[in-house]
Amino acid sequence: MPNLTDIPGISQIWTRTKGDPRIKIAILDGAADLERSCFQGAKFSQFKPYWSEDIELNEEYYYYLNLYLDFNKEQKDKKDDPDHDKEEAKKEREAFFAPFPPAIRQRIELSSHATHISSTILGQHGTPAPGIAPLCTALNIPISFAGDDFISPINLTHAINTAWQWGANIIHIAACHPTQTGVAPDLFARAVKQCQDNNMLIVAPGGNDKGECWCIPSILPGVITVGAMRDDGQPFKFSNYGGEYQNKGVMANGENILGAQPGTEEPIKQKGTRITPGELNVSLKVNMNQALTSNSATTLAEGWKNLGLGAK
Repeated sequence: MPNLTDIPGISQIWTRTKGDPRIKIAILDGAADLERSCFQGAKFSQFKPYWSEDIELNEEYYYYLNLYLDFNKEQKDKKDDPDHDKEEAKKEREAFFAPFPPAIRQRIELSSHATHISSTILGQHGTPAPGIAPLCTALNIPISFAGDDFISPINLTHAINTAWQWGANIIHIAACHPTQTGVAPDLFARAVKQCQDNNMLIVAPGGNDKGECWCIPSILPGVITVGAMRDDGQPFKFSNYGGEYQNKGVMANGENILGAQPGTEEPIKQKGTRITPGELNVSLKVNMNQALTSNSATTLAEGWKNLGLGAK
């Protein structure tokens, strides 16, 4: 993905708005590291979930976090090598993580995901990880801290209900619960519908399973499904497809996405659908900002359609 300023239309949008604090975005993910400089001055806070317990962030945790950051730096240098072997890199990654305590590994990976995607939306300009709409208001709602229940429908239902109670305009859900039927548990489906009935837009990744399944919530009616696109404009082979995705899915840049990391000021470039929902959230949010400032009665759905991203 090019620098933010190279994305068509971004510079023009920023002359009009860099977001609006009246627009509230709920980021349902891991626990973002709000201590990073890119979040200083942002209207960004974190909810303490009653359904998930965090581990102690002690010396052992930071020891492994620093190992992880060093490993990322080494991998970055290898990626710059034209002879870089992706399959070998995957094996190296698994071997690297093998000695990590499971809870610490999960905490680091979830925090890394949440910190990265949050920075692409809210990162303050002039920092190492600037975002597309730094002036918006956001709430990070951890679905899980360090457990194996990140894609649990129960956790997701609690998190969605929390976003609804907070009064979010846009809800970004990072989790992908695999499904081959497209049918969600009743309480979960009702939580999604309640948000939609209150004019809240839900955006979620289509998943990275090479088309072997779909994901909940992205397969549900009215949820915007996002897939990852390479820098050359072609979809990644791992992005899911088919079914209802064909009717309501959108593609956005998903390669070499610059964002923040937990525990360091050095940003990192990542790939996958982790970032595309954030980009689309912000695009719609800018449209909503225009509606707010003009006292328009434009709804979320109309705003999405005006952006040319609605279902055909």
